[in-house]
Amino acid sequence: MSPGTHSPSRAARHASTAARGAPSAAHGVKAPGGTGTAGPSESSGAPAEPAEADADADSSASADGARRGHADEAHNGPGDVLSGSIGALERIVIGSVGITTQALAQAAPDVELTFSQWRTLLILGDSSSGHRVSEVAARVGVTLPATSRLLRRLERRGLVALTPDEADRRATRATLTGHGAEVRDAILAFRRAALRDVAEHAGPGGARVTGAAIDLLAASFERYA
Repeated sequence: MSPGTHSPSRAARHASTAARGAPSAAHGVKAPGGTGTAGPSESSGAPAEPAEADADADSSASADGARRGHADEAHNGPGDVLSGSIGALERIVIGSVGITTQALAQAAPDVELTFSQWRTLLILGDSSSGHRVSEVAARVGVTLPATSRLLRRLERRGLVALTPDEADRRATRATLTGHGAEVRDAILAFRRAALRDVAEHAGPGGARVTGAAIDLLAASFERYA
């Protein structure tokens, strides 16, 4: 080997050393302005920074939640807001049926009225002149023939009187007898005493608030009376 010629192995070592010392684009190089380095995302067009991605994800999740909320509201409808109140009204109805059952059994134990018969006595007693059979049928909610049979049974027991209607002789009018009125009054007195006890123990708010609420409910129930 001539004195002026470098050893191939030494030249290779110099090239390898230079390559290791050069800045790599993958590890960052000086930005054009001389301030900081350009990271991998800037040099390769990679996606946005993680913080921005998280913000976008949060925004998307919020939008999805709002859409689900509107969908649930549209599905449920405004009537579902009354679910709790309807449950309370059902408890009132069940309780009132229980009170009426006790009144029928204890205030008039010898009469043994069914609910339909009691309902009939209640209707007939709200007018001194009674009602036509067709009117009783409409309010009790059964057919005219069934109402006629019900009234005949009450007549045989001395609770109801059936007479031709003075305004229309083809129609029949039903009225309470004296005994029927006494039975009706006894059952109502028992039931009203129980309802008074319920109202007095209705909870905080005072009788005034309780009375106002009950008046509103009574007006709503009037269509079924």
